[in-house]
Amino acid sequence: MMDAGWARTALRVENHGMDADEVGALIGLESEGPGSGPVWSRDLVEDSGAALDRQFDQAESFIHAHLEGLKRLPSSAEIALLVSWTPAAGQDGLCVPARLVKAMSEVGAYLLIDTYSDD
Repeated sequence: MMDAGWARTALRVENHGMDADEVGALIGLESEGPGSGPVWSRDLVEDSGAALDRQFDQAESFIHAHLEGLKRLPSSAEIALLVSWTPAAGQDGLCVPARLVKAMSEVGAYLLIDTYSDD
């Protein structure tokens, strides 16, 4: 495994009935993703070197700050919290706080974990 950990969290909304601009209007933020297709996405951290627990805190804060807009999305929208990470040496798991899981459930979001390692 790599010596230092790295992580990046993002929120992604995919809805084939709306484009990214329409989703952004409901949420109150423009997409940072490419193009104006059916996928709206936003990085939730500026520093990929930040500890994962801090990034989870930021993700929870983001969801709560945009809760009403996220709840107004149609039921066909797929909301995902994306966690891309490289475990630190000797680390092979992560713990998602219950309060973040609760916030995700309020908007019907699922968790997608993408792990990168030297193995």
